Amino acid sequence: MRQIVPVSHTHLNPHAYVTDPNENWLIPADLPILATLIEAVRTNPPTERLAAGLWHHEAVSRHYFIDLRWPLLTTSLEALVRIRDERLSSGRFAGSKKVFVDRLLAIGALDPGLAVPEADLEAICEQRSLLTHGLTFGSLDETRKVLYQTQERLTRGLIRKALLEPAFRVIFASDSTLAVNLPLRP
Repeated sequence: MRQIVPVSHTHLNPHAYVTDPNENWLIPADLPILATLIEAVRTNPPTERLAAGLWHHEAVSRHYFIDLRWPLLTTSLEALVRIRDERLSSGRFAGSKKVFVDRLLAIGALDPGLAVPEADLEAICEQRSLLTHGLTFGSLDETRKVLYQTQERLTRGLIRKALLEPAFRVIFASDSTLAVNLPLRP
């Protein structure tokens, strides 16, 4: 019989936080999917790109303040869709916002359950940029809270799908598979 035992480590806060206190628990119905995810990771270790996305996603839950959570969550998604020094067909550098928006729109086209409107993806990037350049939230207004929750659902859904579905997972196997399967718009 397998047993879930809380891990003890020193590199991340040992406490976990959620944005909605009504979602602060595991219920028996959660255990089958949790077991499936653990088995998927055990039998098919994540690629470097997927492991980076997972690490940043885990780090999000270890921070209480939204000013830290938001950029880490965005980084989790960027770890999945970014290619270092990527260039557009014109030869220009592919900016991080363009890559973020284009590839996440392409993922939404592949799986409507992961679709997020372009305006929301752009707003997610803008908020991350404001935070990483020193402007603070303090607290979330309702509009930003909905946007943040959209980003959380997208991140969890994308990682879950990549862990459980080999055909989807292969998209994130290398820079070339990412570029071919999720091309940037002209």
